Amino acid sequence: ALQPELLWSAGLPLTRGTGTVAVVVARSPGGALVVTTWAGVGSSGVSCGTQTPPGTTEVGTLTVARVCDVALPGLGQTDDGRWLVVTAPPDAVTGEVLDGRGRVLETLALVDGSAVLTLPGGARSVRTLGAGGRELRETPVAPSPTEPFGDFGSGPAR
Repeated sequence: ALQPELLWSAGLPLTRGTGTVAVVVARSPGGALVVTTWAGVGSSGVSCGTQTPPGTTEVGTLTVARVCDVALPGLGQTDDGRWLVVTAPPDAVTGEVLDGRGRVLETLALVDGSAVLTLPGGARSVRTLGAGGRELRETPVAPSPTEPFGDFGSGPAR
């Protein structure tokens, strides 16, 4: 059985009040690692995406940079837009959102290694920095999924 673990969560300021964003990790009985990010308000929620890092990855070393699109029917309003969710090990104190050429678009303070911010246009990766500006890791920004994880369609045409 899967044993999910909350990696990080925070409030998400939306036009209809505060929502929540959560990053959850679980290891399957076969050893695979599954990381999923969700955003929600009230009883409505939307998957921001799922990724499967190598099963040998230590959970405490994971860095996630994921887009959450909350401008969806029933969740947010069109001006709520897209958010960038970043979570990293707690020794990451600063994040730099980079464009495709490695230029810094925005610098953010990470609280316990994490932050949520309005998605900067052109964001392609996030570089996390430790105390003293030491680079820890550069992580690609994972886009919003085009289909739900595990949705393989309605099956073959008959």
